[in-house]
Amino acid sequence: MRKGKISDLIGENIFFRELKPLNPDLVPIEVVLYRLNLDRIPRKRDPEYPHVISCYLNLLGDFDRILFFGDTLLNDKNFALGLSNLGEYDVVAVITRESGEKLELRQEGNILFSNRWSFIRELPEYLAKMDFYIDEKTAVIVDIDKTLIGARGRNDCAIDLARAHSVYKLLEKAEITMDFHDFFELYERVNSPDLFDLTQDNQDIVAFITIALSSGSVKEIISIEEAAKELIKTKNPFLSYVGKEVLTNLEKKSPTLFPTFREMEYFTTIEFMDRFDDRTPIEKLLKEEILITGEIFQQ
Repeated sequence: MRKGKISDLIGENIFFRELKPLNPDLVPIEVVLYRLNLDRIPRKRDPEYPHVISCYLNLLGDFDRILFFGDTLLNDKNFALGLSNLGEYDVVAVITRESGEKLELRQEGNILFSNRWSFIRELPEYLAKMDFYIDEKTAVIVDIDKTLIGARGRNDCAIDLARAHSVYKLLEKAEITMDFHDFFELYERVNSPDLFDLTQDNQDIVAFITIALSSGSVKEIISIEEAAKELIKTKNPFLSYVGKEVLTNLEKKSPTLFPTFREMEYFTTIEFMDRFDDRTPIEKLLKEEILITGEIFQQ
């Protein structure tokens, strides 16, 4: 099996959570926020997010086209539309979720919805028919989770499993004993699209709600704020700490509500990379190891 790193593909032009650039030549996010007169770091669903990305693109080069790869029908689609609405770029977005055996391709304006990651191999020819060409004036933006790694519909269950294990480790820190199978069923219910109105598809909130319900201290989630207050009241020092952390970050309108979870998620995600040898069946790798999406890496 061919192995590689994200940096092999895009170098240091990686933006971590809270839009912190890895590239030391780029200005800190605080400078961009000041230039745009923003008082907080936007998340991808926010209308200000494309403005921040555009500001960084202007620092990286002179681009007039953007090719964006994503995996979600809501946030990634809205991000692509936001980039297009800036009026500065010709934007094409490819949003993929693996399903079915035959390619199904749907086009809405310049947004392509595909059910096969293999379509990316055919993309240059398809883009040419749209009079969209990739050259030095084209910026390629790639979402990381469930796009560049852990391809949605193919390998994303490995990312979910890693995240679940990170939440489970936090439960263990709180000295709460729960069978992992029962815990994972709860985690998947909280992480389902049925609860996106509450969780906003935000893994900080998913992790927090799962911990709150698993602890037994919170029976029903009316709001994240109320659940945090309930945890603060508990006699469990770790749960109380979690409640205070989330409540504080809610009040600060921080894009990262649960930093303790994100730290644990980081280390657990690394554990789920390159964890098996090359003789492992591909079915097991796709379910339990986070892999780079080959079609994107090769293009």
